[in-house]
Amino acid sequence: MRKHVLLAVLLTVVFAPLASVSAAEGDYLLRVGAQNVDPEDDNGSLLGLDVNVDDAWGMTFNGEWMWKKNWGIEVLAAYP
Repeated sequence: MRKHVLLAVLLTVVFAPLASVSAAEGDYLLRVGAQNVDPEDDNGSLLGLDVNVDDAWGMTFNGEWMWKKNWGIEVLAAYP
């Protein structure tokens, strides 16, 4: 657990200056990232059948149009 917290802090310190880029009204922002879906182990049953859902990583994409200086409209897409 401590290793994960240390890694998260280290990544935040390294990449935070990149995230602080300011966007003006009318700008478009495009982002690519990774997302993990990790459900709990006890998935239960559905209609008498056992249900098993595994964890998985996938790519995410989003685009944002800045409506005002601090307000934007964002669309999120994910690749399974």
